[in-house]
Order: sequence, then structure tokens, then C-alpha cells
Amino acid sequence: MCGICGFFSPDISKEDGQRAIEKMLAPQHHRGPDNEGSLLRVLQPEHGSAVVTGLGHCRLSVIDLSEEANQPLWNEDASIALVLNGEIYNFKELRQELVLKGHRFRSNSDSEVILHLYEEHGSSFPKRLEGMFAGALLDSAKGLICLFRDRFGKKPLFYHYDGKSLLFSSTLPSLFASGLFDKEVDFSFLPSYFTLGYIPQPKSAYRKVFKMKPGHLTCFYTNGKRVEECYWKLEDSLKEIDKKQAITDEEILELLKASVRKRLVSDVPLGVFLSGGIDSSFIAALATEELGEGVKSFSIGFDDEGFNELPYAQRIAEHLKCDHHTERLSCKASEVIEEIIEEIGEPYGDPSVIPSWYLSRMTKQHVTVSLTGDGGDELFAGYDRYIALQLHQKYRIASSPFSLLYSLGAKLLPKSGGKKSTLARGQRFCEGLSKEWLDAYIGWNGIVNEEGISALCKKNRFDNVESVQKLFMKQCAHLPGKLERVNRAIYLDYCYYLSGDLLPKVDFSSMLHALECRSPFLDHYLVEMLYPLSVQRKLRGGEQKGILKSLAVRYLPEEIIQRKKAGFGVPLHRWMKKDLQNIVVDALQSGRLASVVKMDEVERMNKEHREGKDDHSYPLYLIAVLDLWLKGLG
Repeated sequence: MCGICGFFSPDISKEDGQRAIEKMLAPQHHRGPDNEGSLLRVLQPEHGSAVVTGLGHCRLSVIDLSEEANQPLWNEDASIALVLNGEIYNFKELRQELVLKGHRFRSNSDSEVILHLYEEHGSSFPKRLEGMFAGALLDSAKGLICLFRDRFGKKPLFYHYDGKSLLFSSTLPSLFASGLFDKEVDFSFLPSYFTLGYIPQPKSAYRKVFKMKPGHLTCFYTNGKRVEECYWKLEDSLKEIDKKQAITDEEILELLKASVRKRLVSDVPLGVFLSGGIDSSFIAALATEELGEGVKSFSIGFDDEGFNELPYAQRIAEHLKCDHHTERLSCKASEVIEEIIEEIGEPYGDPSVIPSWYLSRMTKQHVTVSLTGDGGDELFAGYDRYIALQLHQKYRIASSPFSLLYSLGAKLLPKSGGKKSTLARGQRFCEGLSKEWLDAYIGWNGIVNEEGISALCKKNRFDNVESVQKLFMKQCAHLPGKLERVNRAIYLDYCYYLSGDLLPKVDFSSMLHALECRSPFLDHYLVEMLYPLSVQRKLRGGEQKGILKSLAVRYLPEEIIQRKKAGFGVPLHRWMKKDLQNIVVDALQSGRLASVVKMDEVERMNKEHREGKDDHSYPLYLIAVLDLWLKGLG
């Protein structure tokens, strides 16, 4: 796990290029504190001026701790160079295959296999990789830099390209530190941000700055040519769907065991996050089965008992005989939120990134690698919205009086209690029943609805912006017409929610402490086998995670398996009244948002929230984050 950066440009000198790489490496030192390396080359094409090219790497040593594994790495004749952020889990098998074909290795690192795979297979090499990765290959002979990213977007990769010069980095602050292009904010992201709480890829909060798409590879040539390839699509797993329906629970368990086993390979201490829910508990159980008792486990909780899951985590740790470590948080959100937003570099509205920061800090004191339960809800249909979509399909009668009744029922339900309260969830469910399935899904998954965005944003700034609904409809156009609604929703969660919200949260909060996180549920072979399964099988008897629960009985106590899903929630309602209230007040007074947001509406929401008339904690948090981000831009 590391930080990478690089560029090519015909408009700068070699000396300026070296300074640019040094500037881009500095903001990423925490991602890879064990070593820094860079490479600078001047490419001279047959026609045109010389092009200065550079690669930079900050290393967190996990596999092969020797100096030979430091990056950039290069092939036998030094014509191809590589920088990589991530881990390749099948590197030993790939290395053996490549050695038999005559390739020579100078290290035992997992990353080096990519250089030789590229020599053998060209731009199709990512198809052979199992793991989490974002990387760049410099091919001096062909005059190109090739950027590539893993199938789910576990590792971040940002780039700026203007047709002549390319810059890329693991983080936005690093990208801008180069000083090679101007930072321009593009507020067209606001409707998506208020709806989802994040900016969906490939866009960012800046003009001409993009997120590399998961499952993609793009070759940027120094002559201005650009070739983008999609090497993996989740929808391709729907081929031979009938064969996959026959997979047994026992075969699924073996796939899960294999996925965990691959992610236990490490030359540094390793542990597991343990929330007390079924996902992380099951991963901890399989890790214990493989490694034996005494696996280090880590949990975090809150003084607010409604959000404290430490007792459940402790129960699992005792059951599995883990070496368990805990931390309990009081009001500490304001202490770290500015650092987190600065590192992310753009508005990001999931408040659970704050406890993730503290969990990662505690974990790093004991280990360098931690397994997580991320991806379990998508793999086994664990979100409430999937059950809601099943009910939606059963009870909604389009273009009938029932739609009006559902809409009226939503209006009559009280609004108190917050986004996740029983009343609020009931209201949102009724609202969804009056809509088509995709609008219902967005409403159940979203933060601020269309009406709320119109009341909050100065509309004339966003008239021509593509809505989230159109974005999702366009993505779903690739799916078979007969695919069930729940599997369509799961597909969208893989495409956007994971890569836009959950995975960035884990990456940025953990890498701020130089901690590597691995997600066994996001093994692409596992996903390809389980995603096509029928919704009836995933939601056995209307029960979430039916498959996982049937397997977990062999490893976990019954009360953990059957307890209601809690998620990684935070006491945001209280935070926005107390610990983070000053940030909201500062946003109201600073004037930084006045050109795009109706501040009188923010004032109204804040007043109602403080007085307990309504819970506006989530939209207020989005506003606070947005203002902090603008404040950091200067």
C-alpha cells in the first residue's frame, strides 16, 4: 500500500520536472513512510519536441521488505518502469509462470510481476491480476504512460490531462502540489453530492481532473493519442447464469476461505477490524481458522450507547479467542474532520469516516495490515433497501390510486427522529412506493431529495447538470432486461456506492496512518460467482444475508448471526448540535457558499435542528464539509 504520482509534459525542463515530482511526493509521505523513490526521463520522439516524464512512489513495505522491492521498478532493459499502489494476491503463481517464459526478476515483491505481464500481454495484463491496485507503467520505447485501476476501485487514482500533458496521483492534494496546472473548482457536482454524499466517478470537484474508472486501463501517448480500455465488467458475470445458480453453499464457503487465505499473506503484522456485525465477525472467524487463536482484532465504539457496538465485538473476540483491542469515543469529530477533508481533497459527506480514522489510528499501533468486512452487504444482499425493493415490486401498482395513497401516507407520517429512525424510514419507504423503482432506490439511498436540493441550491447554476437518476439509468442500460430489481440495485452499488463512498472512506482514513486494509468479500472471482444468483436465494424467506447466515452458524454465536444490522453509524444528530455546531455557524458566517447555496435555507435547517423541531443532521453535515473544503482551498 503506497502513494504514487507522475507526469509527462513537453512544456517543462528536466529540473522543473524533478521539482514537480518532489512536490507531489511530499503530501503523500504518510501513505508510504518506509521509502521514497523517483525516476525522470526525457523522451525524444521522431517528430516534435522532447517530453519530460517522471514517476514517483512512497512505499509502505508489506511484501518483500528489502531495498530491491523499492519503486519505481523497471524491467530487464529498463525500457519499462512501474509505480504501484496496492497488493497483487496471485503474484506467486504469476511469477512462476513468467520465470518459465524467461523473465528475470530482481526482487520478491508482488508488484514486479506487472512489468513482465505487460511485456507478455500488452495492455490486457490487468485481466490476470487478483488484488487491489492503482498503478502507472511508463513505456519509454512507445512513448506512453499507462494508468490502470482495480475492478472495484479499492485504490484511488486521480489524473489531469489536457491533450498535451498528463499528471496523475493517488491523492488530489498531491496532484495540485505539482504546480503544473491551475486548480479550478467545478460546482456542477453539487446536486450529486447532496443526493449521494459523494461525487460519483469519473468526475471530481475540479475541472479537467478525473477519477480513473474502476476496471479500466488508459494509455496516454506523448504524441496526444489516448486509448481507454475496459478490462472488466460486472455485468459479464451474468453470462452462463444458469450454471452459476447451481453453486452450493459448501462451494461458496470454499471460495470465501480461499479469498481470506490469499489476503493473509504478509511480511508484516496483520489483524482484523471487528465491528460485532456478521460480516467482519465471519472474516475474523475464517482468519482464526487459518492462523489459529490470538488473531489481533480491533473495534471502536461511542459514549452514546445507541451507537456503541463494543459489547458485540467483545463477545465475538472472546468466542474466537482474539487478541482484542478497543477504543471508545466521546465528542472528537471536530478534532480530525479538517485533516480528513484536506486529505480527501474534495467534498465527501459520509461521517463514518471519522470513527474509521480513529479505528485506523488505534489499529496501526499494533499491525500494518488489517482485514475488513467491506463488500459483504453487496455480496449477500444485506441492505434494507434490497428488502424494500422486493416489497416495492410486490405492492406498488403503477398509475393507480395506490400511488397517491402511498404518497399521502408519506406526508402524514411525522418527520422527527432523523434519517435512520423508524419514523423517517417509514416515511421514505412510503415515498418510494409512489415512484418507479429507480427513483425509489435513489430516495432510499440518498440524503437530500430533489425537492430539498431545489430549496437548497441556487438552481440557475445547475440547470444543465446530469441528474443522478440519468447517470444510473445510463449505467443500467448495459443490463439484461429481465434482471431482477434487487440485482440491478446491487449492480449500482458496486458501480457507485462502493467506489464513491465506502472504499474511499477506508482508503483515506487508513492510509493517513499508513495502514493497509484488505477486503476478502471483494474478491472478483467470488463476486462473479455470487452476483448472478437469484434474489430469491440471496433473500431467503425475505431475510437479508440468508446465504452468509447459513454458513456463519458453523463459526459464530446465534445472537450475532440474528442481530439486526446496525452499520457503522455515528451519533451525527448530537454532533451537529454540539461538537460540529461551530463549523455550521462558520459556514453561515463565512460567505464562502453564498454563490451556490441558499444560506437562508441553511439557517432555517440549523435553527430547527438546534431547537429539536426536526433532524437536519445529514444535510447540515454536507454543508459543513463543503464549507471546510472551500476554506482549505484558500
